Amino acid sequence: MLQELYRNKELGFLDAAFFMSARGPVQIQYWRSFDQLEQYARSGELHLSAWRDFNQKAAKSGGVGFFHETYLVEAGRYECMYVNMPVYGLAKAGQHVPAVGKRETARRRLGGENAPAVPTPDA
Repeated sequence: MLQELYRNKELGFLDAAFFMSARGPVQIQYWRSFDQLEQYARSGELHLSAWRDFNQKAAKSGGVGFFHETYLVEAGRYECMYVNMPVYGLAKAGQHVPAVGKRETARRRLGGENAPAVPTPDA
């Protein structure tokens, strides 16, 4: 499914990240909109086939589980900062811009005003 999504950006999929947790593997996906996520979940050929297969073979046994959470984020109402990191997570899914000047603090990145608690070192 991920190969299909990466090849077909018009579906609304932006990126995915993978982690191992104490309970097993975790995948986080970033989508352009909930409508596009829902459209793919309900009609994406590979996803629908896998969903049906899971429900028929594994869901009833209780031996395999999964969870999914959906967060709707209003445009311009999120912020993230990366220092000495590759473009990753929300920055990879959205737009990566330097956190300097009006973007130097979390409050400023969200449209407010305040002074930095620790000034950014000169480059």
